[in-house]
Amino acid sequence: MSIYTKPPNAVPASAPIYPTNGTDTYATHQSHFGLGGYTELPTLTDLYNIPVREFTTSDGYGSGRRKYGMIVYVMSEDKWFQLRPRNKSTGEYLTLSQFEALTPVEEKIIVLNPTAFYYDTDENLVNGSGDATECWTELCLSCGNLEIIDVYASKTFTTEDANKIFHFHTGSSSNLTATVHTSCAAGFNLAVNNVGTGFLSLPGALGVSTVLDARHSGAFMYKSASAVYAVGRL
Repeated sequence: MSIYTKPPNAVPASAPIYPTNGTDTYATHQSHFGLGGYTELPTLTDLYNIPVREFTTSDGYGSGRRKYGMIVYVMSEDKWFQLRPRNKSTGEYLTLSQFEALTPVEEKIIVLNPTAFYYDTDENLVNGSGDATECWTELCLSCGNLEIIDVYASKTFTTEDANKIFHFHTGSSSNLTATVHTSCAAGFNLAVNNVGTGFLSLPGALGVSTVLDARHSGAFMYKSASAVYAVGRL
């Protein structure tokens, strides 16, 4: 179905919606009541509570007020998040074709909102991953096209991790490490940020920023022909 196909029971509009006049102080709508697009919400809780319905939109890309690719600015965090559905089993991002191929349609809903669930034709309960944060990817609008990735365990970076930003969620009982694999070529670089309450160590790296303390200390890591360096504080 084309995304331009009129949904059933839609209210037709033959002209744009305008205020009474150009000096009228009333808005035409409130963004957070719309479907998808760009909106602004006060808290992360509000973000995670954007509703879905028991069916998808007529174009198949959304449900309730959520839509594949929508962007939300969260005021309390001063951050932007994009809805990017993930495979509920592996946590990997779904491509558009993979998302479109999900059946039944309820499978789309539980990746648009991982806390949702449905009952299959045999009345068996089918859950999403249960992680409300899973479908939301933080955007850095001043970072070009750099991807921000959340990490909850120690990690060894490989070639495919280049030019990305990694947020390590350390804890008081879960200090983590980040290392660069020897297979990475000279010029390999990325950024790491400790967003938790523990410590993030960068064993094998040279520089003054090889142990990052709690809450938003970070470093830029790069590899030369002979060594890995960690410099700066993000």
